[in-house]
Amino acid sequence: MFEIDEGSEGGGGGPFINWHVQESDDGSAPARSFSLKDGDGRTNITDRFKKGVILDIENLQTGWGAFGMPWKWNESPSRMMKRPEGDGWKKGFSVRVALGGGDAGLWQQAGTGVFMSLTHLAPQLQDAEAGKLPMVKMDGVEKKSFGEGKGSTAFAKLKLVKWVDRPECLQENGDTSIDVGDDDAGDDEEF
Repeated sequence: MFEIDEGSEGGGGGPFINWHVQESDDGSAPARSFSLKDGDGRTNITDRFKKGVILDIENLQTGWGAFGMPWKWNESPSRMMKRPEGDGWKKGFSVRVALGGGDAGLWQQAGTGVFMSLTHLAPQLQDAEAGKLPMVKMDGVEKKSFGEGKGSTAFAKLKLVKWVDRPECLQENGDTSIDVGDDDAGDDEEF
């Protein structure tokens, strides 16, 4: 029997959520949008983030990611380790996200714009309610310039809506199937 270790550390299975600062190379995701990649298909889920999603911050991991390399996870989200040696390492995170309608995905991504979405949200989560998770919504996009000739990025401004009970799709054995065909999924009542 042939076995192979793919070298994945942490995280988990998809489907995978991505924030796109720029339009994807294949044109399947517009600039400044969220997408959900499940197998070979990609679906725009920006509207779900605008309506509200639930972040499993109790299992949030932060660390360093580089293309083709295993993630380097921090011992705690409250303490960022020193940047690993070598090129291409960017700050990032991994968090399960309830998208509404019983759907969930894994947002595991590294990059300046992505990490800024998390750091912009973090101060709003200081008064967490015990046993509750934050429902957040995308409240616009902010562009960030790094000085003359040093480039720029854009990040999704996430805003705390309220604290909610953990939805079934974020339970340890919860159903994480995705039905991306329902444009109305993501309404508060569907959690």
